[in-house]
Amino acid sequence: MKNEALLLSFSKLFGILALVLWGFSLAGSTFSPDTENILKPPLLLFVLAVASLCIGSAFLWKMRTPQTRLLCLYTFIMLIMLWLSPVILQSSPVSAQWTYGIYYPNTQFISQTGGIDPAAYTFHNWPGFFILDYSLSAVSGTSCLDFLAFYGPFLMQILMFVPLYCLFKNIIPNPNHRFAAIWVFYLANWVAQIYFVPQGVGVFFLICLLALITSPGFSLAQGNAVSHRVVVILVLAALTVTHLLTSVAALLCVAALILSRLVKGFNLGILAIVMVGCWTIYGAATQFDSQLPEFVNRAFELENLFQFSSAGSGGEAGAAFLQISQVRFIFSGLFAGLAVLGVLLSLKYRHRFDFPLLALEGVAAVILCSMLYGSEFWTRAFLFSLVPIAYFTVKLLRNRLTTLIMVAVLLVAIPGHLLAHYGAVSDMVSRFDVSAWQYLENYTQRGYISGGISYIKPDYLNLSLKKLNWQDGLLVGQDYTGRYPQYLQIGRSTDVDWVYYYGDSQHVPALETVLEDSPGYGLIYQNREMNIYFNQGAN
Repeated sequence: MKNEALLLSFSKLFGILALVLWGFSLAGSTFSPDTENILKPPLLLFVLAVASLCIGSAFLWKMRTPQTRLLCLYTFIMLIMLWLSPVILQSSPVSAQWTYGIYYPNTQFISQTGGIDPAAYTFHNWPGFFILDYSLSAVSGTSCLDFLAFYGPFLMQILMFVPLYCLFKNIIPNPNHRFAAIWVFYLANWVAQIYFVPQGVGVFFLICLLALITSPGFSLAQGNAVSHRVVVILVLAALTVTHLLTSVAALLCVAALILSRLVKGFNLGILAIVMVGCWTIYGAATQFDSQLPEFVNRAFELENLFQFSSAGSGGEAGAAFLQISQVRFIFSGLFAGLAVLGVLLSLKYRHRFDFPLLALEGVAAVILCSMLYGSEFWTRAFLFSLVPIAYFTVKLLRNRLTTLIMVAVLLVAIPGHLLAHYGAVSDMVSRFDVSAWQYLENYTQRGYISGGISYIKPDYLNLSLKKLNWQDGLLVGQDYTGRYPQYLQIGRSTDVDWVYYYGDSQHVPALETVLEDSPGYGLIYQNREMNIYFNQGAN
């Protein structure tokens, strides 16, 4: 009991220290982690704050008496630190640009027409997220766009916590170790997909499904209780119409749990096959018809696993892009290494969920090797590996040496998380970028868009600045026909993107100088960080 009281006292001390350090770290003017400033104030104070909170939590993980309330508080503080700090410091979550440029137009169409148009809006083939987004605005009586763009990611982490805790409660006997698994899940997740985006909502439903399947009541009734059937049908239906890849992952997870004999019988598997298959063929027919041949040609072409660069063709990637890519692979490897060590320990400390969780990791491997839509599947496969990684990592808490190894790796992983998650500066947008986007949204009806926040919407076509060349006084590319007006968003974020992806700090300033003197383009919008240049085209 004396040791328990000492551990609790140390935990509270480190918890208070974490809050103090975090408060001082918020004195910074911005939140932009990179390899040069990650270990300099104020980011160093931020890293130390999260590290102190991690150490305080680790003391509680090793206690014999349950510390659910305090661990829940520490977890909530950790989520605030990692997901709300960028917004507090006037930066943005990684997903903000997608919320404005990609997802909002899909929701806007539903709000204006009351229906969906899968032919014109590709994402309407899986409209669940956009119907939810529209419903939130309808219930609130006002647009939730700005709120969800900046605060949606944090709220999704809070929402995800509920089924995640239920899942780990089902499969991890020690109450304190469950929170260690939650820490590993969140800290390891640098993939910007568990946000208020279609895949984020899909993963939420997937975790709900896994929590239900692993619950003691479901196992005792073998899933045959009417209440279980109803909930499973509702969750599967919501998941199926929200995100294709995650619904396929759910189908594979169900199959894996049946093969591992955690789920008895084939009823659940048949239900998942029918729902996912029918929606993919019928409900998402537009996407299915247009992209099936490409998917089939690319499926299980393992050489695609090593085509990492999203910057385009090979060696043109900038040093910053390559650096962050390397950080992400090393960071992911750290947690994979912890999980492997946990698998080895499971040979000594066996539990009935060990094999089913290994089977779930097999699902992630199948998804990775399928490569249905390119090298992005590395990140998606890692996303689906987070639950098995968290489960096996906490097995290291079973003895003293491996506990020290686990905590040491988590402490090292804190700056790694910041770099892997927020280090890609091209993913971040400023309020000035949003203002420029709002100008295009409010005052234009069609056009070619280059630079700034992407604009994916019928009658708008995004043209990469990289693929534009000067011809007869205009910046044109292969997809430019002059049929629509042309809008070039040139500013600080455009320059940052160019340096990040291509390592060239001179191109964008030189381009802006030429545009200012060009008779073919006029300046129609300007704020402190972004200018919009306009060409009428043939419109």
